[in-house]
Amino acid sequence: MVARKWMATLGVVISTPALAQSLAAPSPGRPVSFVACPEFRNTARQCWLAESGGKTYYIGAFRIGTPPQLLHKVLVEGVAHDDQSSCGGINIDPVQISPLPELDFSCDAVLPDNGTAPREGSLFDLPPEVLARNGGDVPTPPPLTKNMAFAVTLDFDRTVLNLVNQAKVELIARTIMASPVARVIVTGHAGQSRLDDGSVMREAPEVAARRMAVVRDALIAIGVPEKIVDGRIADSLPEGSSVLGPESREVTIDVVLARP
Repeated sequence: MVARKWMATLGVVISTPALAQSLAAPSPGRPVSFVACPEFRNTARQCWLAESGGKTYYIGAFRIGTPPQLLHKVLVEGVAHDDQSSCGGINIDPVQISPLPELDFSCDAVLPDNGTAPREGSLFDLPPEVLARNGGDVPTPPPLTKNMAFAVTLDFDRTVLNLVNQAKVELIARTIMASPVARVIVTGHAGQSRLDDGSVMREAPEVAARRMAVVRDALIAIGVPEKIVDGRIADSLPEGSSVLGPESREVTIDVVLARP
């Protein structure tokens, strides 16, 4: 029930045109990609930070897909803005956080409140009329008028749909169900990420199949007819591929409309 309420509220915030574009265009700044222990600053708005290359970064954000966890390192990917500060750290926007599965008991830093706060608002800063819709049905999007490709980006080495991805998949499913669709092709990818130190983290190839299945099954569970959904697995990326970062581990959803 809680997940459903968050999905409904996120559905108000995430528009269908935004889905069509997948992710917002990156804003000016410098790309960063590193693995570090997250640090929790115990302020009223609960800040998450991480240190890399002698600098402290703010790694939490409203609508972040998966929050950091203590006792687990995180892969941080995004665009850093040295002229922007949040919670006493350099702001990263957009930011993708992937908690790594291995336990690391050195990742246990809880910092005291120092009076800082995030730059962005929280869910509860949304207008009352938006919050009032929390828990309501996700509105039906308009039907598609042409073939469309959507993408859902998953955390590194993970196949679970977080709350943001659940909301995105539900909107995609409702778009499909409102349209004259002949076929839906769901393709899973296994990706890689080049860190700032030049090393490359690569996902196991079998992740692609599990990702495809998770998204395919979610679409069907929401109401997309199983007979029109085709699951596929992309070839593994070759060594030295220029496709790196979050976009390399997407699940793509190609929607083919029926001919009139």
